[in-house]
Amino acid sequence: MEARADEYRDIAIGGKSWAPPMPLAKSCRKKEARGWIPGPVAAVAPPPLSPGELADLYRSGVSISREDEHELSGHLPELHDLPRAEDFEASVSERNRLGMEELDCVPTCGKPAPRRARPEK
Repeated sequence: MEARADEYRDIAIGGKSWAPPMPLAKSCRKKEARGWIPGPVAAVAPPPLSPGELADLYRSGVSISREDEHELSGHLPELHDLPRAEDFEASVSERNRLGMEELDCVPTCGKPAPRRARPEK
């Protein structure tokens, strides 16, 4: 009997509610576009994104250029081909450390770099 009553109860999502025929009719009209939804949705589940995250998601659809979208849709490496988190962190730390050092870069054109004068003792 409960299942039958559910056919007439309002559908509530994120604090808004609709009479059952409205969402059904709307989803039937947009079946092709929304056919990716994998299965039933919990009756009183909160939305998976906050209002701010949802706004950011929609804004990204406008702010991402076609070139960026093409690059983002490219091939992704396999997980096992990526460096471990510890190795990646060590590489970034080393890069940052080297970026802060004052390196003597003297173009030598194949000649040995001049020696630096040693401080007098």
